[in-house]
Amino acid sequence: GGIQDASISFTALSTTSDKYMGKRLIGGSNVTLDEADFEQMTVKGTSTTLEKEYLRLTAPPRAELVRPLFILKQHLMNLKKEYYSLDDTHGNRNGETLVTLSKRERTPQKRWDCKESSSHRRHDYLWFCSQLKAVRQDCTVQRIQGDFAVDVYETHARIALQEGDLNEYNQCQTQLKELYK
Repeated sequence: GGIQDASISFTALSTTSDKYMGKRLIGGSNVTLDEADFEQMTVKGTSTTLEKEYLRLTAPPRAELVRPLFILKQHLMNLKKEYYSLDDTHGNRNGETLVTLSKRERTPQKRWDCKESSSHRRHDYLWFCSQLKAVRQDCTVQRIQGDFAVDVYETHARIALQEGDLNEYNQCQTQLKELYK
């Protein structure tokens, strides 16, 4: 009959699809994964390239294309400096650059005390967005979820809000809710 044939074909379909869902590779659908299993599957980045355009992953990430934490930290600082119109002339004595950066992050752009403006940036918002999404992606594939991840998502959310990009802002806010837990 029709019902029995349908249930048989559904069972065959679900068994066939298991291989595409990774169940056979990871240990089967009856295996419970623990922290050691996840750690073994986590990619550890080895790329030393600072700038990287965001591309949606269509295959498992390769370590040589993922940036490690120290590179991500350096790139995020560079992105902040450029977006908030800071250059090396602001010095780095006693954290001057960090203080100025912190003030500009929390002040509307038209009230920044600088000669530069957004029109003098080397890159547009779409470039910044792509760079920040690539940093977020590298954090995700390496399971980086600490203070640095919060800084990345807060920075991207703040810039997206300033640029009127509510879609990116909402994506960042959703992830921030999880990171704050």
